[in-house]
Amino acid sequence: MDMDSLTSGQMAKINRVSDKALRVYEKKGILVPKHVDEATGRRHYSIQQSVKLDMIQQLQHVGLSLEEIAEVNDRKDIRYLRETISEHRSRLDEQLKRITAARQMADDFIESCDTYLNMPLYDQIMFENLPPQRIIKIKIPPKDGMDTTRKPSTVEAWEMIMRYTKRFIIDNGYPAMLFHDIGSLLSVESLENEIDPFITHTFVFLDNMLAEECEGSEILPRGHCLTLYGNEAYDEKGFSLSEQRIGRLRDYADKKGLEIAGSAFGETLCRWPRQLDEHFKLGHRLCLPVRYEHERR
Repeated sequence: MDMDSLTSGQMAKINRVSDKALRVYEKKGILVPKHVDEATGRRHYSIQQSVKLDMIQQLQHVGLSLEEIAEVNDRKDIRYLRETISEHRSRLDEQLKRITAARQMADDFIESCDTYLNMPLYDQIMFENLPPQRIIKIKIPPKDGMDTTRKPSTVEAWEMIMRYTKRFIIDNGYPAMLFHDIGSLLSVESLENEIDPFITHTFVFLDNMLAEECEGSEILPRGHCLTLYGNEAYDEKGFSLSEQRIGRLRDYADKKGLEIAGSAFGETLCRWPRQLDEHFKLGHRLCLPVRYEHERR
């Protein structure tokens, strides 16, 4: 084998590339054969051209297009090469952020489905100690076409609140991926006062990565809570079941000598069943923070 006159097949074989790839590089003008036999059309390369072939493939692995590689090849300027690679690296950083966010959302979907499939007993009052969680809290205005009062509290009203929450997240520059399993802060006082809004705020949980990026976050203390799990958020007429369930939790707290220690809140644990069939089923948990009366400071 003449190392100074390799056929395209030989050049491809020793470099573990395809002959088709060599033809593409030739067409783009970034690796032109050293000699082309006019009679046969056979293309010949020098072994020394393997160095340029290595660079072309390395730049492709970085992610540069053949057009960008051709420009680098034409300019033959190390400063231009550095600038091109630096700009591409910045694009890679943005892609990495999107991929990381997409993977986190995939993990959230998997966890959400697992939660739904392994949900505790529905409609049973339990006592749980829930760890604090960082959240973005969103105040729901009693306007904008929304009726957040206790009557009527319907699936349509809730969806209007969801639309407001989604707009808030996007309009304030938060990652759109935050809008999935939404929680709500509930006014226990409104059970006896129909003027006050029942849903005062919505909120979204933040993991550690997003907590560093999102300004304006705060801690939802949670702590010792009476809880009720459910997979039905509304009755057959589309009216919310949350009010009566919060009432049950409050009555239970009174019976057990527990004092309400904070705002009631609802956590959507899995919206997946509802998003598939548009019915009112979802996995959720209503929580009422409590403490024993002797624990009051």
